[in-house]
Amino acid sequence: MPAPTLGFILPNSGPLATAQNIELVAQRAESHGLDAVWIGDHIVMPRQVASRYPYAADGAWPANPEYPCFEPLMTLAYVAGHSARLRLGLSVLIVPYRNPVVTAKMLATLDTLSRGRLTIGCGVGWLQEEFQALGLSTFPRRGEVTDEFLRAFKVLWTERSPSFSGQFYQFANITCDPKPVQKPHPPLWIGGNTDRALRRAAALGDGWQAIRVDQPTFAAKVRRLQELATRQGRDPRTLTVSLRVVIDPFGSGPANPGDGRAPLSGPTEALVEGLRQYVAAGAQDLVLEFRRNLLTSIASGLEVVDWVASELKPRLATS
Repeated sequence: MPAPTLGFILPNSGPLATAQNIELVAQRAESHGLDAVWIGDHIVMPRQVASRYPYAADGAWPANPEYPCFEPLMTLAYVAGHSARLRLGLSVLIVPYRNPVVTAKMLATLDTLSRGRLTIGCGVGWLQEEFQALGLSTFPRRGEVTDEFLRAFKVLWTERSPSFSGQFYQFANITCDPKPVQKPHPPLWIGGNTDRALRRAAALGDGWQAIRVDQPTFAAKVRRLQELATRQGRDPRTLTVSLRVVIDPFGSGPANPGDGRAPLSGPTEALVEGLRQYVAAGAQDLVLEFRRNLLTSIASGLEVVDWVASELKPRLATS
């Protein structure tokens, strides 16, 4: 069983979100030989949220609007300039939030400036209040918008004189350069746990990123993705399967893959065994999130990065 690639979420939001901390954590990860760093996407933080957060058992969004939240594309450009090898990941870019031509241009520029290190996790979004704050009326049709914008991205990235006629956006007889370094374009990993997300990954994606899902459900969804890809005439092996998972490496409880929305916790060996179950079920890439109460200072954040490199990565490599 090949070892998974290993990355984690950078502190681009929350109490540790500063330029210096983002740089320190990314450079520590690169010095340890870890594979990737990832960043989430919010443009504004509504102070009152009625939308149900899909990745917590109680539906409550844990974010605190009093803390900063750095824009992800600008932040990854900053990280690109302070690193040389790390993959730069979006987990996930909310595709309907931004003009598709501007977004495609920014992503292609970022891939070029980073010399081909970008991975684009793509999502439809869940926070209706944020759509409203951005002046967008497309929340009920955000899946359709996402599908169309992904198709527009590909046209802009691969055609010399791109033209596109969609329901939500059109353009014709333009140039949009530079093209991405990665060919035909940076990997598009579709994020989300719904069947529609799996269908989107099978039809339009280069991979799928599950988010905080329990191991039995994850295994079933991997099988479903393979089935859907085959129906699309695609080889399922060409789709990368990624998992974003919360872990508590210093917790005292048992590692429990029974509820992916709760952190895997416990002694290192028990936690590693929990992650191995996901790898055995098909996870080729792991994106680690850490319990918020662990990261009380930048020192604690760097300690967790050190633990991933010294304890977790070697054990997963010998799975």
